[in-house]
Amino acid sequence: NGASHHKVFYDGTDETNNPILYCFLGGDASYRVDPPPPPVATTTNQKSNNNDNNKATNSGGDGMTDDAVVNEIMDTLRTVFGGGRGDDDEVVVPDPLDYKVTRWNTDPFAFGSYSYTKVGCTEEAYDELIRPVGNLLFAGEATSKTSHATVHGAWLSGEREAKRLQQQQQTKK
Repeated sequence: NGASHHKVFYDGTDETNNPILYCFLGGDASYRVDPPPPPVATTTNQKSNNNDNNKATNSGGDGMTDDAVVNEIMDTLRTVFGGGRGDDDEVVVPDPLDYKVTRWNTDPFAFGSYSYTKVGCTEEAYDELIRPVGNLLFAGEATSKTSHATVHGAWLSGEREAKRLQQQQQTKK
């Protein structure tokens, strides 16, 4: 059917000191998990008065359940590693102890948005974006030179700014 169902796995152990595996879904797979909400109809006469009738809803279509998402990801891992659940001499790919399925398309604070790097963007542009303004520091996936548009880019940028804040506090002593 030509659908794209790619999955990218990322080992988060180094950042957390816990065995954490992230899976990022791309292409049509992300819409199967978390369909975007329907477009909100607006008119030029519509007032923006923060009335509930003017707000977009965060209800998308019927996406996959969290359990179905995790089962599909585990099937992928077991196919890749040739493992199962410990039968015979096969590699064991255990079930996760816990999981979190995010739904960016229906998150009222994101609605599926993320940053992108424009053609011709330079490292200097990122340096300018993360330059503190007074006591104000900037973090988030959009400020990551190497991992923009990703959750781990947001995580790493938060660590970067925490270190910067720590250094600022140490120089004040």
